[in-house]
Amino acid sequence: MNEPYQRPRLNLPYAPVERLMEVLAAIGAVCMVGFAWANWPTLPARIATHFNAAGQADGWGGKGSLLLLPVLGVVLYGVMVFCARVPHLLNYPVPVTEENAPRLYLLARSLLTGLAFWVVAMLLFLEVSMIYIAQGKASGLGLWPMPLFLTAIATTLLVSVWRMMRAK
Repeated sequence: MNEPYQRPRLNLPYAPVERLMEVLAAIGAVCMVGFAWANWPTLPARIATHFNAAGQADGWGGKGSLLLLPVLGVVLYGVMVFCARVPHLLNYPVPVTEENAPRLYLLARSLLTGLAFWVVAMLLFLEVSMIYIAQGKASGLGLWPMPLFLTAIATTLLVSVWRMMRAK
């Protein structure tokens, strides 16, 4: 039953926290588009596009480069939400059986909704920071936000994979 098209297709109910994460990620993706659109006229032609480990801008580009963040946020959100709805097609670190399929599918869906939330939140933070820096309202990202986002993403991924490995 390791072939994705031979795996059971289960209609498993969403947990409230999964729905919340999905809705918050959707709101974040919409906010990314809206915030970029609302602030576009006030942006200078050149904006910070890269930051060093201390959160200070060390690379610059045209303001059009800002558009990458909302596009990336919306696309990644869409891909992760779609994949969460077809867990039988995903790859797993253990063979999928009739017995462990429900648990693996729930873990995969939880992983994807969590990743969607954290990735969109990180991209929204970057976008808002880049706009504020360009407008002179901020001087950098700060030292801790990016390591905290990356730690949250890595922890979500590692804990989910570890739980899947135990669901043999």
